[in-house]
Amino acid sequence: MSDTHDSDETGIADYNKTRMMKFGIFTLIVVVLFAILLLFTLLSRNSWNEGMKDQINSALEANELQYKTGEQDRLHSSISMSCVSYTDAENPSVHIVLLRTPTLYGPFPALYVYDESSGNVDFIDLLLIDGKSKEAVVSSAKNMQVQYWKNRIPLIISTSDKNQEEEK
Repeated sequence: MSDTHDSDETGIADYNKTRMMKFGIFTLIVVVLFAILLLFTLLSRNSWNEGMKDQINSALEANELQYKTGEQDRLHSSISMSCVSYTDAENPSVHIVLLRTPTLYGPFPALYVYDESSGNVDFIDLLLIDGKSKEAVVSSAKNMQVQYWKNRIPLIISTSDKNQEEEK
């Protein structure tokens, strides 16, 4: 009888060993996939930011404004996932703000220029939309959404690293 009992223990040990190996291989595959995703995200970050700067600069040129994107502001706000801000290349008190604005037709990136010295916020344009549909989206978003973000942008910019250092 003791022979049967010993063979059961080795069978269970082999079974557990096999399960642990399968679990280890599965875990290794998942870790490698996440590492690859993280690598591609980190590698594409610079090209993503450069593309966004180019798009903002072309929108500023299309609206015949003399601003150019400079250094990116580091925002410490809950909205920072939907907003990016750059200082103007020539005047660091001017901020060029691109922010995802909800409209009746879905979210669109809205471009604003905020001058800290005067406290003035100007709505420039909605990006990534052209033609007749642009007129409909701008007219639907013009009143409430644009005014709301005009009031919020100074608060958002006040969370940047530069402004927090000046307060200390």
